[in-house]
Amino acid sequence: MKNNPFEELRIAVKPKALFQAYSYEANQVEVEKRIEVLARIIYAGYNLNGIVYNYLQSKEALNDKVRKNEIINTLNNCTRVILDKVTEKDSCFPKVKDLIKIFYDDNEPKKLQDAINAFVITIKERFSVRNLLIAYFENCQNYSTLSSAIGIDLEEDIRKRLRDKDERENSQPQWKYVELYSWFKEVLTPDIQNNNIRYWLPSLQMPATQIANVFIKKYLPVEDHELLKANAELRKERLYELAEKVIRVLWLNQPIFDEPIYLVRCNYTGKSASELEYLYENNIISICIQEEETEDQDYFDALIKGNNPPYNNKLPYIQRFVSLVDLAKEQDVIVIASFLGKNPKIGLIKKGTKIFCREGNGFKLYCLDMKSVYCTPNWGEQFDSIDLKIYPILKSIIPQQVTISAVNQRKSTIYGIYYGVKYPLDLASMTDSAIEVMCTEWLRSRFASESYRICYQIIRTGGNFADVDILGANNQNRIVAAQVSNTADINLVSKKINKLKSFSSDEKIMFSNVNRPDLEKIDDCLNIFIGDVWNDFYSDKFYLIMLERLVSL
Repeated sequence: MKNNPFEELRIAVKPKALFQAYSYEANQVEVEKRIEVLARIIYAGYNLNGIVYNYLQSKEALNDKVRKNEIINTLNNCTRVILDKVTEKDSCFPKVKDLIKIFYDDNEPKKLQDAINAFVITIKERFSVRNLLIAYFENCQNYSTLSSAIGIDLEEDIRKRLRDKDERENSQPQWKYVELYSWFKEVLTPDIQNNNIRYWLPSLQMPATQIANVFIKKYLPVEDHELLKANAELRKERLYELAEKVIRVLWLNQPIFDEPIYLVRCNYTGKSASELEYLYENNIISICIQEEETEDQDYFDALIKGNNPPYNNKLPYIQRFVSLVDLAKEQDVIVIASFLGKNPKIGLIKKGTKIFCREGNGFKLYCLDMKSVYCTPNWGEQFDSIDLKIYPILKSIIPQQVTISAVNQRKSTIYGIYYGVKYPLDLASMTDSAIEVMCTEWLRSRFASESYRICYQIIRTGGNFADVDILGANNQNRIVAAQVSNTADINLVSKKINKLKSFSSDEKIMFSNVNRPDLEKIDDCLNIFIGDVWNDFYSDKFYLIMLERLVSL
């Protein structure tokens, strides 16, 4: 855990000089230097909230309003200095544009947390990886300043560091970071210098790597090829986007995959059913509003205009769709698209995708285009749609009975199907129902104590009892009742244990993600850590195969 950046980064500037602009120490350091030091701390992975808290604690000033206000003013002044330099740019992030409006309306943050948040946002705009790239490739004088603040020198050879990382993470041959670095140097760097793209499509030929292929798929979708070939400025911008992602992965240790995932169902019937074929063939997702649904239309219009109407819990599909539209303004989004009577597709809503309306006879479709609509689950494979017979796991991942929803669980599985990444076998990849099956089998196995090892079940796992998932009997025909709760929420687990205690049985067991010695047994109910169940089976060659099969369901 990173605690003291001043020692660990060997920063000579004193904390007081950074946080109290009216101090003697601050007067010895120019404001630009203070900003650069704070940028270095932030990019090194330190939490500025924690740094400020530790500083106040060291001064015994956690409740000192005067000192806190001085820190707020200092950070606001630094933010204003940065904003003065970015106001002429048209490419600011929306959050930065909002801050510019706030600061130039003399409405600066009054709370410490707000001041810190505003400062971090502007730091990442001023000392951005994109600015570093532009300075590097266009030989700008500010490259050394940016390099020092961000902690990245693109001239540095980092192969040894990446080899060590590959060894630690046991990277598969086609997913090695050191090979991506070679591709960055040998392919992407010359392409940027020449504003040329040599690899328009994923390739199986060296120096290609699977990570490079993923990025080609993501940043150079086939739907954009003709436009990219004709538009030099757009081509340069897209190459910079690709290079920025590579740098964040290799130099800043950010994850390869971080796109949010949404499910969108286009299961239209009635008048709008005639549009299904068109939507499917053209890789378009949408929501449909019938002309008689005036409440739906009014709610949609208010949200899309940014009027922030009261939440309508009867129309969650509209709010979620508008949230997806807003999200796509700032980043790529992976979408699992379901169409009535057809195999689902997975594609990208690219950053900057615009919503459009397609009107029919008595209805309106509000639409978004998907790109790179094909899956590459294995090296050399490509599928335009997903056969649920081959990948039944999708049925258990995507939320049921909803028109549109964010997918927050088991995202690695979607990344695996769409991009082809192979993740290590992990408990987090299991569905709740698979965990229930695992716990049931554990109660049958030699790992369970004889007093609660079940010989036969009385109900199916996850049956009709509200407070019991597993009900069986041991070798003495004593009843064993168990509840499986895939949560680390102690309060929730305690409530479920109380309900389980009222159930009539001889042995009571709670399987949960609460792992505390003082909660191993509550009254007559045993609390078993699900992670221990996983580890028991993972260490056994026979049961390891069972885990592999459960994870795939």
